[in-house]
Amino acid sequence: EELITRYGVDTARLFSLFAAPPEKDLEWRDDGVEGAARFLNRVWRLVAEYAETIKTVDRNPTQDSADAMHHTSRDLRREVHHRIRKVTQDIEREFQFNTAISAIMELVNVLYTFGFPITDEIKNDEKTLQIMKESLDALVMLLSPFAPHIAEEMWDALGNDSHVLHSSWPQYDPALLQEALLTIIVQVNGKTRGKVEDIPPDWTEEQIVDKVREEPKMSSWLQGKTTHKVIYVEKRLVNFVV
Repeated sequence: EELITRYGVDTARLFSLFAAPPEKDLEWRDDGVEGAARFLNRVWRLVAEYAETIKTVDRNPTQDSADAMHHTSRDLRREVHHRIRKVTQDIEREFQFNTAISAIMELVNVLYTFGFPITDEIKNDEKTLQIMKESLDALVMLLSPFAPHIAEEMWDALGNDSHVLHSSWPQYDPALLQEALLTIIVQVNGKTRGKVEDIPPDWTEEQIVDKVREEPKMSSWLQGKTTHKVIYVEKRLVNFVV
């Protein structure tokens, strides 16, 4: 109750769901609560920066418009759709709310890097405004299960008529994601034993190696053996020396 009084229900909810996965007990941390509050304020500033400019912009670019986008805007759209997929899967498949929130935080960082504060160049580029409208609407929608009250206010500020909780969940475009997904060749002692497909391009070496280890068709080559070294060729290959 004290937490809600001081920070608000959205901050309390966000912190509780982000601080620990469902199977673990929540460890209370004052700095964690303050971090959740700062994050929500950061999202609010981003939305407020664009709200008046994109209120009347169509958030669904036509195919011709999407094809004509500058590569930086297209890259942004791909980043957004990666996070839509990640958050959706974390919520629906495994109830991993902490990793879903982490993906939302990554998306906020991407949007800040792309266009905060808003520039005259962005204001005068209809295609970029379309992708920002789509991106911010998706961001607010993804955030809404974790911080519904502030999400509703931001949804309204962006010029949407319906309530955010009554609106359709954002859908990712598989074709857009396919453009950048990686295929990683897997070797054991220098011999190719297979490949792992559909790896997001922003994954770290650790994430990729862990994913390879988890693949049933690869684990049989590693089971019962000691891995002495892992050789990683960026975005191309993983070689286990066993």
